[in-house]
Amino acid sequence: MKKVIILSLTLLAGLFVLSNTTKAATSLLDLEITAVTWSCIYGDNLDLWDHAQQYAAFNMTGNFLNTSAAGKRSCDDTAGKAPWTMDIESTDLVAGSYSIPVAAQKVLASAPTVYAWDATVFTGTASHQTYTSLTTSAVALISKTSAAGTVWELWVDTVTLAVEVPANQEIGAYKATITITVPTM
Repeated sequence: MKKVIILSLTLLAGLFVLSNTTKAATSLLDLEITAVTWSCIYGDNLDLWDHAQQYAAFNMTGNFLNTSAAGKRSCDDTAGKAPWTMDIESTDLVAGSYSIPVAAQKVLASAPTVYAWDATVFTGTASHQTYTSLTTSAVALISKTSAAGTVWELWVDTVTLAVEVPANQEIGAYKATITITVPTM
């Protein structure tokens, strides 16, 4: 009888161990990725310097540098927002009562590049690979139109502005206001 009781206790203990080892424990894994500062590099000052008066029309161009004296314009999209753009616009060039219309100002930007933070660089496309006139509306230098949720740095390496000076333009020190609109997060 003692053998049957010991065998029964052993069998019960074995079933108890088996029933405890087959249960799965569940818990919660939390992970939070916080955003770092969103930033854009831009510039909004271009000096084409002096040019002698001419009777024929002529073009003036200049490398449009940023505040670090480099050509690059970029936005560091750490929030993964979309859509957004960095736009440029200008006013008429004015010297007293003389002017050169804003339509004579044109912008050319290199193809935008996307860095998706995975050591792979992708080249994007630009809608203004030829000179685009700065008429009465803003022109996008760089833009992110889709891929909301994806963090990117998006940039153009060079931006060139040109002014088509009309024939017989009056002499003077012409000035215009260039406005760069950067996205906000």
